[in-house]
Amino acid sequence: MRWFKHMTATRQDEKIALMIAKYGPVSYAYWWMVFEAVALQVEKGGTKNHVTYHVTTWSQVLSVRGSHVRQCLEMLAVSRVVTVVWDQDMATVTIPNLLKYRDEYTSRVGTRSGHSPEQEQIQIQIQKQIQKQRQNKQQHPQPLAAPAPQAARGTPSPKGHLTEKQKSWFAEFWAVYWRRQARGAAECSFGKRVKTEEDFRTMLAAVLAQAPEYTRREMSKRPHASTWINQERWRDEPEHPPLCMEDARRAAQDALETEWRAACTSWLREHPGKTEDDYAEFAFDERHGSGAYREQLEWEEQRKAKVANA
Repeated sequence: MRWFKHMTATRQDEKIALMIAKYGPVSYAYWWMVFEAVALQVEKGGTKNHVTYHVTTWSQVLSVRGSHVRQCLEMLAVSRVVTVVWDQDMATVTIPNLLKYRDEYTSRVGTRSGHSPEQEQIQIQIQKQIQKQRQNKQQHPQPLAAPAPQAARGTPSPKGHLTEKQKSWFAEFWAVYWRRQARGAAECSFGKRVKTEEDFRTMLAAVLAQAPEYTRREMSKRPHASTWINQERWRDEPEHPPLCMEDARRAAQDALETEWRAACTSWLREHPGKTEDDYAEFAFDERHGSGAYREQLEWEEQRKAKVANA
């Protein structure tokens, strides 16, 4: 399956929100890594919603050590976003609701579309404009203005859409950048500046080299990705030795956890005597209604008891 819907409200899903509250933003990253790995295996017109890999392969998918793979997958299983079946060192991961995320074209014809949802919308708008021009020509015959030249294939559209290759590059860049905010502006700037493999490798190397310096700063003191790109900050000379990809990804994830902990600390100051678990419950109930957090915890305890007695 090449395309699937990524709902902007995914983090508000009850299971996902509880998972993030309990395990932190890193669990959300693991969830999408597993989701993409399973989605890649969906055959044309098929209904397969699972994948089986050796623990070594899962280690590469999740960017963790092999000894941590079971912990990461079980964390997702306990949160009920996936099911995991182990056979020695082989793990089969199933995502029950995977197929409902197919794009609209796929759901209509039962095959993968080969076009992104954005491209589908562009085609619809073009057809509407052509139909409107024909109607105007019939009512008020006059020469139509020449159509604007189309952008060259393989380059970003005027709205900042990225090519397939640029999307792959940006995903890798975004995973290690130290301030993941204002993604839309970052994608637009990235599409204008990064046109070749050499451009991407140069920029990625600069992110890894400058990560030690910027991760020492408070979040508010770190530049947004769009600012960093537009000002060509990747040309700056680093003050510290560069990080490897895994360390840079971990540093970026630590930044997200720092944001959550800052919000938690602020709440605890306003509520003396409370704990981090109390904040997690407050944040979850604030979003999903009073008592929702406790109900979810009770369900998990019952599930663990069943597994232990099996």
